[in-house]
Amino acid sequence: MTEAAGTEELDLQEAAELFRLIYPAFAALLDKAEAARGPLKEFHLAMAAEHAKSGVRILGWDSRRAINAIFDLYKEHYLAEGRIAADLWAADQFGCDLEAAIVESEDIRELEERIKAVVLQIRQRESELQRLRRELGQLEELRAELSRPVILHGTAAGAVGAAPSVDTNDTNDTNDTSGQTDSTEADVAATDRVPSPTPAQ
Repeated sequence: MTEAAGTEELDLQEAAELFRLIYPAFAALLDKAEAARGPLKEFHLAMAAEHAKSGVRILGWDSRRAINAIFDLYKEHYLAEGRIAADLWAADQFGCDLEAAIVESEDIRELEERIKAVVLQIRQRESELQRLRRELGQLEELRAELSRPVILHGTAAGAVGAAPSVDTNDTNDTNDTSGQTDSTEADVAATDRVPSPTPAQ
């Protein structure tokens, strides 16, 4: 066996181990995609493979090329014979554990359902918080309105705050009348003091 052939065999073995490691996550992604779309197209299979491979670190170009080739073969079996045939091929060729993949898929589905429930609760509470914020704003506006001082303008303010005014003309008229009365009384008294003329004899 040449050195190149030995290296290639080691790369294939490493790729097979990586495929067994990645397969449960890959199968879970297929389950999720099939539940939403039904049987998958080549594009969706390639996307699932890329997502599954992103969870492990693949060293070396040869190893990456080898594992890509394995996923391409899986893709061919899937498109030609269906999902079950492709999974059986993976189990037969690389020892992939189908039961482990099924269990992991169920766990992921449970997590997905839990995530949806939590997201729904968050949205409901956010809606309730928004309602409470609006109510708080209305109450604060009402409090500010009621706290404003009352300011009276115009005639009403004068009627409430000003002292009653005195008409100076009426006062002067009263003083003038009083003076006239006093003068008349003095004239009458002076007349009484003037002696009456004595009649001629």
